[in-house]
Amino acid sequence: MSSEVFSMSCFPNDDDYQGSLSALFAQGSLISMTSRTGEVLEGILLAYHLDYQIMAIYIPETNEKNPQLKIVNMHHFNDVKILKAPQSGFKLPFPTTSTSEERNSRMAAAIKKREQQFMKEEISREGQEAFLVLQQTIDKIRWDKKDIVVLDCVRIVEPYTPECVQLLSGDEESSVSNKRSLEYVTNCLKTKNSILERILSSSNKSV
Repeated sequence: MSSEVFSMSCFPNDDDYQGSLSALFAQGSLISMTSRTGEVLEGILLAYHLDYQIMAIYIPETNEKNPQLKIVNMHHFNDVKILKAPQSGFKLPFPTTSTSEERNSRMAAAIKKREQQFMKEEISREGQEAFLVLQQTIDKIRWDKKDIVVLDCVRIVEPYTPECVQLLSGDEESSVSNKRSLEYVTNCLKTKNSILERILSSSNKSV
């Protein structure tokens, strides 16, 4: 593989996208990822699950932070760059089996979470659909009674339409991160029907 920087936009439901990833993302690759809210993550790829779009990434120690092992949901990222191909004879960057076991355990937990769809019987169909749509690309989502709280800064109230999206009390709309989150959630609800159709189509193909 070439060591030149490779960049691609992420479209997880695209066949060409998945084929490219399976061929390019090898253990030991140095990658850089940009989230839908502008966060940049750079580290060494340790494991990649194609079907569930989940990665285990090792972030080396810096002056500010200790080494980190992150389990990443690729649905949260819209740009991925392979900065450097893995070296020949790549070895895991930790000496003991404990971190390797932690990686495997956390990957398994993340996959299980992606397999499960959390629904509440007392919530209306519109609310359940909104939750399901947002859950496709956002892990940090929860119910607060009958409201949906996303990324700890956005609240969606009944009847769960784009007009029902608001920032949590006390959060500043001028915050760049909050504004992006608000816009992203609103756009997801505006295209809810097309996303639901894609989810249903994907489910039918897997049966």
